[in-house]
Amino acid sequence: MKMNKTVFFVDDEKNVLNSIKRLFRNSDLDIFVFQDPFDVFKASSENNPAVVVSDYRMPEMSGVELLEKISALFPSSIRII
Repeated sequence: MKMNKTVFFVDDEKNVLNSIKRLFRNSDLDIFVFQDPFDVFKASSENNPAVVVSDYRMPEMSGVELLEKISALFPSSIRII
């Protein structure tokens, strides 16, 4: 069985997301970064995230709200705020 290595990072600050991309560029993880939490739901229809890491404060939706919705869609995913 193939292990799911998809990780979503959600943060409204582009510099943070750029740093995350650089940090994980040589890893074997499938890294997706999102500035807009609503984009996570579009991407999750094609990529089942194993882990979702979210910023706490974002203008469109709080990290808590986002992770609650992710929990309903992907109960086995690991969620980190």
